[in-house]
Amino acid sequence: MGHMIEDLAGKIVGYDSVAPMRAISQTGIKNELRAVYNDLNNPLLNQRRVMLGREPDIGKSSVLRNFGPEQFGYSANAIERELMAEAIRAYMADPNYLKTVAPKTAAAIRAAWNPTARSRDTVQFNSIGSAHGAALVPTRGEGE
Repeated sequence: MGHMIEDLAGKIVGYDSVAPMRAISQTGIKNELRAVYNDLNNPLLNQRRVMLGREPDIGKSSVLRNFGPEQFGYSANAIERELMAEAIRAYMADPNYLKTVAPKTAAAIRAAWNPTARSRDTVQFNSIGSAHGAALVPTRGEGE
């Protein structure tokens, strides 16, 4: 879903053998994108959370803060697309999480998607958050 939204909302950045390739600009948000990807996909970080029962201090541990699409074997030209797709997925699963930990990324997604004609009838990314905090809550069916 994240790849589809980026492809429908992004600007043309190149062409493959079939069609134009589109992407949402990552200017000024690469660090946020990396942090979100690490936060949601780093198995060692998640193990440490379970072990400690709280958020660990990741500042001094490169293995707890430097997990990216590369660790899943994505090629260099696919990494940026994976980072954005994961941020879009996070926004859809828990908008407050993304708006709290990556506000510039959330704004970039809104700016790219909301003006499109299809956004009125499908997914709408809102800028107003709730007072419930930023915990990532599993979507229905996950973790049950």
